Amino acid sequence: MRQVQLFIDADILRKNRPLYEYVIYKLVQEGVSGATVFRSVLGFGEEKVIKRPDELFSFDGATMLITFIETEEKIKSVLNLLKEDIKQCLVVTHPVERFIYD
Repeated sequence: MRQVQLFIDADILRKNRPLYEYVIYKLVQEGVSGATVFRSVLGFGEEKVIKRPDELFSFDGATMLITFIETEEKIKSVLNLLKEDIKQCLVVTHPVERFIYD
């Protein structure tokens, strides 16, 4: 199993909806077992500029993080499909162990 993290800007649109929402619908269509979207409250990227999207009078756009855990085969398939639609995105993957507590 691997975890995938997609970092995207909140204000990017794809087919008349936010890109993060578009990606979630694609993940559902492709049979991914589950995914979560997180919105940033503070951060910086390679340019080392601190962004505060929730601060009063801030024009900083929030970064959205979409994360999901899936098999390597499913991840490769899904990322290849998403690559056609997403041009501005940082993708990080790493191995994980899955534990479920009842």
